[in-house]
Amino acid sequence: MIGMDKFIEFSDLVDQSFENKRKGIKNNLNKFGINYEQLNINPLVRAEELSIEDFIAIHQVIDF
Repeated sequence: MIGMDKFIEFSDLVDQSFENKRKGIKNNLNKFGINYEQLNINPLVRAEELSIEDFIAIHQVIDF
């Protein structure tokens, strides 16, 4: 669950994930250095293929 105090950060993460629609999630979020293997997320998928749970998991490992 995302609290209201973290909603803006979460929203920004989702926006950045969809920034380049033809690129995979790894390319769109490369500045965060996310370990996708640890999260069991394929780094080559596009943002529209991720579930809300996937976005929450990514958000939880990012240090904003």
